[in-house]
Amino acid sequence: MACVWTAEPTTIYGEILKFVGWGLTTLGGAFIGSFLGSYMKKKGENRAIHEDIEKLVDQVRAVTTTTKEIEAKISGKVWDRQKRWELKRDVLFEATKRVAIIFDRLKNLDNVLQTEIKNPAVKDLQWKQLRIDENNKWFEATAGLEESKLFIGVSCGMDLLNAVAKFAQLTSNIAGKIYKGDGEIFKKSVTQLFDGSDAIRNAIRKELAIDGGAGSGS
Repeated sequence: MACVWTAEPTTIYGEILKFVGWGLTTLGGAFIGSFLGSYMKKKGENRAIHEDIEKLVDQVRAVTTTTKEIEAKISGKVWDRQKRWELKRDVLFEATKRVAIIFDRLKNLDNVLQTEIKNPAVKDLQWKQLRIDENNKWFEATAGLEESKLFIGVSCGMDLLNAVAKFAQLTSNIAGKIYKGDGEIFKKSVTQLFDGSDAIRNAIRKELAIDGGAGSGS
């Protein structure tokens, strides 16, 4: 009769529990290992992304700062250039006006002289006061033109400065001869006066680049 070996139930049950426990431990370890691996990998990726973002932010900040500095410099230069242009424009317009005024004042001096030459008896107190007033207006006009010469000297080119200086000298010489009683000097000098004013006007157009040329004072 064959001998049949039988194990006790408790022994078999214990072996099964050991096997199941081993399987669970192995499976759990693999799961935990996989989870930790994925977690660490993900954490590393997140950290790398965070560092990249920080670098990008730093770069953007640096570019923004540089851009603002450049904009400030450009704005400053544009503002300076604009202010210089406005200063030159005001100087030129004022000089143009003063040249016209001094021509009129010189003509008035000649008119006074012509009246005295034609009518010597006109020299009463009222007439003398009129002559004093005209003389004062002439001196104010010459002072104004001298002031314009100073402003032209610091804001414009030499062509305009020389043209204004030549015109101022011409008108002063004519006025001096009018004071001495030269009744012909103004009429003889009209062409020179017009040429002088034309030279000033052309120099001003050059300064303003009206004819497409560059301003000599820029």
